[in-house]
Amino acid sequence: MHWSALSLAATFAISGLAPCAAFADARELQIEDQVFLLYATEMDRTQIRLGQLAADKAQDEQVRQFARRMIDYHKQSNARLMQIAQQYGIEIPQGVSPVAQRMQDELQGLSGPRFDYEYITSQVIYDYSMHYFYRREERHGLDGQLQREADQQAEHLREHRREAQRIARRLEPFPMRWNIAGVGEVVGAFGRGEGVEGVAEGLPEGLDGAPGGSSEQRLELGEGVLVLHPV
Repeated sequence: MHWSALSLAATFAISGLAPCAAFADARELQIEDQVFLLYATEMDRTQIRLGQLAADKAQDEQVRQFARRMIDYHKQSNARLMQIAQQYGIEIPQGVSPVAQRMQDELQGLSGPRFDYEYITSQVIYDYSMHYFYRREERHGLDGQLQREADQQAEHLREHRREAQRIARRLEPFPMRWNIAGVGEVVGAFGRGEGVEGVAEGLPEGLDGAPGGSSEQRLELGEGVLVLHPV
């Protein structure tokens, strides 16, 4: 299954990425795989930056430990992906998307339990959306190296999400509002023992990576439930 030009454009728009001139030189890597490579390396850079912020600002020890693990994991991931990019002569931008920068700026302005909660819930949502894109590359990508990388990392991302969920259950809940690259706008208020809905606009269909998945995705977060509605 190949990505259409429309779906590729939507991926760029959602992720805050722009096609780079290096595409013209990457004649051996198909456009579908180039899009994934740009997305994955941008997510690594974002997770490293957010992890560094959380390792410095978080009060909860489990949140700090989780952030340090995310820094180490995504540095290793980025190093592997950069090697693949170099093989194909692809120049990878080194910044982060406006969406990621805005999230970092908002987190920078928080402190204490509020920072801990909003960082860890952002990780739940980030890992949820990343899992979809990695599974899509593993199933529909055309480059064997990237397919193997996506397959391996998809399982790791699932475990990261589950760990972040376990931590979130311990923390004092706060209303949240994030715009997550790859998901869209996510709005929710999560209280202990409450099932409160959040809405994600523009969520890809079938988050398990298979086309035609459920139109409604429920994501347990803390002690509430985040309900994601594809549009």
